[in-house]
This record gives sequence, structure tokens and C-alpha cells, in this order.
Amino acid sequence: MDVVRPPYMPVLKWKQGEQLALTALDMATRSSIVPLIELRSYKTPFTAQQCLAPFSACWNSLALFDCADPKGVLSTWRLATFDGIVAAVVGNAAALIPVVNLDDPAFADAKRIRQLSKCSQGIALRIRVANINSLSAGNLLAKASFSKTKWTVRNVVIDLCTTPSLDPQEVTFLVKEISSLSAQGYNVHLVSGAYPDGYKGLVAGINIVPRSDWRFWASLRSNHGLPGTVGYGDYTVVAPTWLDRSGGGGVPTAYRYADTNDWLIYKGTSSAGSESFSISTLLVTHPAFRGAACCSTDRVIIQRAAAGQATKAVRPGGATQHIAEGIAHHITLVTKEQYP
Repeated sequence: MDVVRPPYMPVLKWKQGEQLALTALDMATRSSIVPLIELRSYKTPFTAQQCLAPFSACWNSLALFDCADPKGVLSTWRLATFDGIVAAVVGNAAALIPVVNLDDPAFADAKRIRQLSKCSQGIALRIRVANINSLSAGNLLAKASFSKTKWTVRNVVIDLCTTPSLDPQEVTFLVKEISSLSAQGYNVHLVSGAYPDGYKGLVAGINIVPRSDWRFWASLRSNHGLPGTVGYGDYTVVAPTWLDRSGGGGVPTAYRYADTNDWLIYKGTSSAGSESFSISTLLVTHPAFRGAACCSTDRVIIQRAAAGQATKAVRPGGATQHIAEGIAHHITLVTKEQYP
């Protein structure tokens, strides 16, 4: 019998760059992923309608939606937004699967429990494991089993956040716990992220940063017996850690480009638009550059390199556009080359 493996799960913070990236994906790539969307807010709270409007415009396919803060809690305004999104899901107005964190007291509320039980696609359970030593034997399966007493649960996301470095005993323990969960028929994803949080430690020019998240998951599959039924997920070219605040502007232009086992991060010396053209020229000559056949955002980079400067037809793009291009390329690379 063929092993049915869950589709690739990119974790996307719900900002303009991520939304542009989803819009840029071709149909084959779109059909190969189920995004996990995180609601990140810099300045003002989001209402449910403000979240759903761009979703219907740029994706409108199945996705997991997590309204929690960085600690995994539906704090302050997030609770009302979550309830509004669940109401839309129950009314079949959105192709979304709400994400539940059993450690959040909000999910002990009887009214909320009943409302979530009405979701036709069920709920997704997200279990954050920031430290493998804090995970007790049988805990993953126990949480999933408990959730099934309240809701339909098909998707379980094991989120390690920042990709860990584990010793052999920890690896064996983790694989055993995830295997036990997967054997019960859940769609299980193992997610972590390794993209750097900020560029202060990077030099101007090209930086090669290991894609430790992919290497970790691939090693578990190839060398440590992680079942083929366990799906892969990562945070694309965005750091897994985040805060509800603005990072500020005026940072140097940077291109994020995924290769098989590494990221190429081209860091400029300023935020001037001309940096986009010079970096594009360097990138298209690198052996790792996939070219026009890869995705639409690679073709944009080729156009910038050919133009050499801003024209009416070719614009330099800003930080948001560059992030969108990096995310779209990353997702396309994973689905076409690594996780087809």
C-alpha cells in the first residue's frame, strides 16, 4: 500500500509579503501545500473580517489559521478575532481549519468548545515543543486523544519552533513519540524553522546560511525512521521567532533565496532601490539560481538583472516585495525538488 504523506506546510505570518507570495504561486505548487497561517499584528488589532478579506483574494483554499500570540495564547483582541473566524468557518464562508492549543484556557470554554465542534473540516491541534526535555512520554498522543473527545481532529502540528540540535537519545525519543501519534491516523506535520532572526551578523554581499530545518527533517526520515506519513513544515525564509511589534525601517536591501540545503542571503549596503538591481545581477549568475522555469518570482529577478536600473516596466521593489519573492521561491523549491 502506498504511503499517503501530508502536503508541505509552510508557516506564514499573515502580512502583505506572505499574501503576495501565495498569489505568485503557480497552480501545481498551490495544490501541493496547506499553509499554516499565523496572525501577526504590528500596531492595530485585526478583526476577523480584516483577516478573511485578503485570504479570499490571495488563497481561498484549505489552510490552517492560528490567531494566537507568540506564546500560543489567544490574548486580548485575538480571542474575539478567533471566534469571528470560527463563525465564518461554521457558516462555510472560509476554507479554514481553526488551530487549537490545549494549553490555552480559552479552549476550556464550553460555548467555544461547542462552536468548534461544528467546523466541517474539524480543528487542527498545534503542540509547541520548545524544549524536547519538557516533553513527557505519551504526551503528544494524550493531547490528540483528549482533543478527539471534543472535536473532529485530523491535523496535528508538532512545532519545534527554532530547529533544535538533539543528541541521539533525544532523536530516538522524538521519533518514537511522533510515530505513535502518526500510527493513529492523524495528518501529522513536524515543523521547525532555521532562518536567522535579523541580519546584524551577516556581511554585505552573499551569505550562505544552512537550512537546518530541512536538513533536520530529512535526517529524521533517512537515518532515524521517521514515518513517511509525517509531513514536513517550515517557516520559509522568515525567522520562527516573532514579537507583536514593528521591526522598523531603513534596513539594507536583502534577498532571500533557497537552495537545496542552504539559503543564499544577499545583503546590500543600503535600502536604495539601486541595490535591488545589483543584487539581482549577482544572484542570476550564481550556480544555485534556478531560472525562469522555476517560478514567476525568479523571472522577476531575471528582469531586474537585465534592466540594470529602474524603468517603467521593471521596478526595484521594496522589502515587502523581496520577502514575497523569497517565500514564493522557497515554497516552489520545496514542492518541486525536495518534497514532490
